Amino acid sequence: MSMPEQENQLSMTHVKYDDTPQGSIFGPGEEPVNTLLDNAPPEGNWIDLGAGDGRYTKRILTHCSSLTAFDIDERALSKLEREIDLSLRHKLTLKTGDLTNPLPFGDNQFDGTFCASTIHIFPERIIENIICEMVRIARPGGRVILDFFHNVERVMSDGKLYLYPGEISYDAPSAQRIIDRCFRGKTTTVKVANIADDFETDNGVVKYKFNGRLFVVECIA
Repeated sequence: MSMPEQENQLSMTHVKYDDTPQGSIFGPGEEPVNTLLDNAPPEGNWIDLGAGDGRYTKRILTHCSSLTAFDIDERALSKLEREIDLSLRHKLTLKTGDLTNPLPFGDNQFDGTFCASTIHIFPERIIENIICEMVRIARPGGRVILDFFHNVERVMSDGKLYLYPGEISYDAPSAQRIIDRCFRGKTTTVKVANIADDFETDNGVVKYKFNGRLFVVECIA
C-alpha cells in the first residue's frame, strides 16, 4: 500500500474547542481502550501523547500518580485543564509540542506511555518514529499503550464521507504490518475491535459519525 509522505501533523486549527460542551469533542473514548485502562489501571508517572482535549486523560489521571498531557494545540490542552477536577489537577502537567518531532523527554522517563486516536493520521515513517519514541521514554518493564484505527469512514448526515485534508487511510494488513515491524521482539498484546456509528463528532466544520476497525496495542518496554 503506497503512502504519500506528510512531514507535519495534520492541522486541527479548524476544531473549535471554546464554548463546546463538557467532555471531549471526540466522545468518551472507545470501549476497548477504556476497558484496558480500567482493568489494568496506569500506575506511576505517565504521559498522554496527542492528548487533545482529554478524551482519555481523566481516566488515566484518576489512577496514576502523575501525568503529562502532550499536544500540539494549546487550545485543546487549555480545555482539558479546565475540565479536570481540582482534586486531580495537581497531578497534571501540560506540555505543548509536535508529536512528529523527537520528544523532549529523557530516556526511561515514564512508567507508561499512551497515545490514542492519533497515529492513524500519519504516514508510516512518522508512525514508526512515534512508536520508537514511546518505547524510548518508557522505563524498562514499563507499559506502552496505543491504538491504530484502520478502514476508517466518517459518515455525514447526508451519507457522504468526510476526509480531513491530507488524511491517509490504512487497511488492516498495512496497519498490522506496521505494528509487527515496530514491536518486533517485544512482548506485545493486540486486541481488535469494530467501531460502528461511534459518537457524533462536531469538529467545527461538519458533524459525522465514525466507523472503522481498531487495533489496541500494549507492549512491555
